[in-house]
Amino acid sequence: GIYLEFFEAKPLMDTINQQGMEVALFTVFDNFPFSTVLSLLAIFLISTFFITSADSATFVLGMQTTNG
Repeated sequence: GIYLEFFEAKPLMDTINQQGMEVALFTVFDNFPFSTVLSLLAIFLISTFFITSADSATFVLGMQTTNG
């Protein structure tokens, strides 16, 4: 992202300020080959992160409410 901002003159900071960090991630991916594959992989990994976090939080809450 830093390379694109300074050397390729891509307005990533403008994208972040106007549309958000999420859009900037996919804007960076648009500058790489196989951007569709990278986007799908990013969506899969982000989904996996949220699902794992929710599962862990549910487990901890269950352990707290049943006293171990």
